[in-house]
Amino acid sequence: IDSRDGALEEASFAAATERLAALPADAVTSRLGGARGTGTAVVIVAHDYKVELPVLRVALRSGAPYVGMLGSRTRSGAVRALLAEDGLSDAELARLRAPIGLRIGAQGPAEIAVSIVAELIAAWHGALPSEPAR
Repeated sequence: IDSRDGALEEASFAAATERLAALPADAVTSRLGGARGTGTAVVIVAHDYKVELPVLRVALRSGAPYVGMLGSRTRSGAVRALLAEDGLSDAELARLRAPIGLRIGAQGPAEIAVSIVAELIAAWHGALPSEPAR
């Protein structure tokens, strides 16, 4: 999902099954509406508050079984503080998996991706550890 049409045409997305030119929060809202959202995982890798915060507001209030965000502990804490200021409850904020991924000592993009997928599998099987990755 990207609001910039040209960004979706890049060769790096050639294997994508779907590319959606839209504001990310709007796309997530339409995907998570009603019972449909109860099986949809949300993984945010934007590195930009103006994209992350609107998506997180929607996702954390939805029935999505997993909501995760890439970023450091410091950045994750800052995002949680901003969301709390926006009125999200402690229970809603506790649903945010950030930093994203299971603690497997991942280094580099490929291993980080494996840790994220492992955390998604744990979420789908009801086996998420109580603490997110560090």
